[in-house]
Amino acid sequence: MRRALALTVLGAALLTAAACGTSTDNGASGSPSAAATSAKPDYTANTKTVCTELKTKLSTMPSDTTLQTAVTEAIKGKKTQAEITAATIVAVKKVLVDWVGQVKDIAATAEDPALKAALLATEADMATAINGLTSLDDIDKELAAIDQKDGSKTATALCKAAGVDLDS
Repeated sequence: MRRALALTVLGAALLTAAACGTSTDNGASGSPSAAATSAKPDYTANTKTVCTELKTKLSTMPSDTTLQTAVTEAIKGKKTQAEITAATIVAVKKVLVDWVGQVKDIAATAEDPALKAALLATEADMATAINGLTSLDDIDKELAAIDQKDGSKTATALCKAAGVDLDS
């Protein structure tokens, strides 16, 4: 389970990438007049902005200070080790879910319906994986596995599917 969340994130990105198509694909077939009447709106500028923001947000993990503050607040008043452990798990998961929730906020600004759907699906998959963490050991392993490269790879895959190459 060491890389479960990272693999879930990348797997979701690749699956949604396959489903998205590109922003330059107008879906037209047949005669030129059919292409002219069924051309999709140009989402290029918005998609590039959304993708740049996505890469920035997913490339920056919550800081140790943020995690420590959340845990410190969560364990106040807890008496037993079991209470402390449970409160710690809940607090760290909340910080991670909030971090992943940025994807939903970014999706709200996306004009391309396919990109928006891919972002929302990715956010849901990531949140589900985080909510599946049930022990401090699981959380420690996942925090070690999630690094800047994983978030950056997810953003890059989603954006390539939408026709934006963030690596160039």
